[in-house]
Amino acid sequence: MFPDKIRRFVSRLLQRTEAGEIPWEYDLFDAVAWKEKDFAVSLHYSFNGREDCGVFRFVYRDAQGSDFEFFTNSDSADYPLTKHLFDSAQATKMELPF
Repeated sequence: MFPDKIRRFVSRLLQRTEAGEIPWEYDLFDAVAWKEKDFAVSLHYSFNGREDCGVFRFVYRDAQGSDFEFFTNSDSADYPLTKHLFDSAQATKMELPF
């Protein structure tokens, strides 16, 4: 489960992503990333077969290059928000006909 500070940040990332403000990169290896001058964020999906659940790893890298990792799995209340961000981030650079 995410700390409140991270949950609010992920929620704001989702809002800005859906408003078209964040150009995420999607690497086809179940990760999305966005880098700015002073920070970077990435979101990685994996499936934990031992616990039979999906897992998202959220990584925040600050301006000094320090990484901070936070996890949520499909049993957590943060999972739907995180999945929504992941799905929206994947779609940011899609060109659709209408």
